[in-house]
Amino acid sequence: MSKSIMALFGIGRKKKTVGLDVGSGFIKVAIVDHSGDAPEVERLVVHRLGADAIVEGEVMDPGLVAETIDALFVEEGIHERDVVASVGGRDLIIKPIQMDRMKKADAREVIRWEAEQHVPFDMDDVQLDFEITDPEGEGLQMSVLLVAAKRELVENKVALLEEANLAPSIIDVDAFALHNSLELNYPEAMKGISGLVSIGHETTNVNILEDGVPVLTRDLSFGTRRLSLDLQRERGMLAEEAEAVLRGENVDERLRNFLYERAQ
Repeated sequence: MSKSIMALFGIGRKKKTVGLDVGSGFIKVAIVDHSGDAPEVERLVVHRLGADAIVEGEVMDPGLVAETIDALFVEEGIHERDVVASVGGRDLIIKPIQMDRMKKADAREVIRWEAEQHVPFDMDDVQLDFEITDPEGEGLQMSVLLVAAKRELVENKVALLEEANLAPSIIDVDAFALHNSLELNYPEAMKGISGLVSIGHETTNVNILEDGVPVLTRDLSFGTRRLSLDLQRERGMLAEEAEAVLRGENVDERLRNFLYERAQ
């Protein structure tokens, strides 16, 4: 994966960046201003998607979702059409590996052969990227973070954005986008062991870092949708009441215990 499409550890710097997250339940748009001393979130837009528009990360009706994204940008007066987005899910592998120490240019020549030993996909259908995580090391081996995505995963995301009249300047990885946010806001968390958990509508992302380097990344088929349905079914709540509870409203001790048990 070229750096113009896949960015492992950062996104470059314009005066403003528009980040777009198309999730199973919501479309989120964040506009970040880089003109000051530190990046600042200038605006955040959240729009609910129709039920079953996206199921387990798969876009069921790309035309409808693209139309919804395009209309959202128009309605909210967002004129910037270059966006940063990301991919994740079961068609993406993130794995720390060891390789013979070499220059990055040389590593790029052999990374596909190395990936064949670690990636359970047909290599003809895979896009690769990597980052040397100990470039100053002196040992014979070097630590490398390997990223392999099925070509279709990236191409489908790019096609969706283009159908929405957007230009994807970068397609990042969900886990790395979260990592970048942590590093920017809590640089002290880049020392020792840190855990990042992002609970989405259908999927929960877990990312374990050691000294700022991802060592374990998993996507779990569990999210707020299941919790909402459990609250409606077992506690007799309306959908709106269940969603309010998940936002932290009107949560008593019994409800807190109920949610804790469901999350086990």
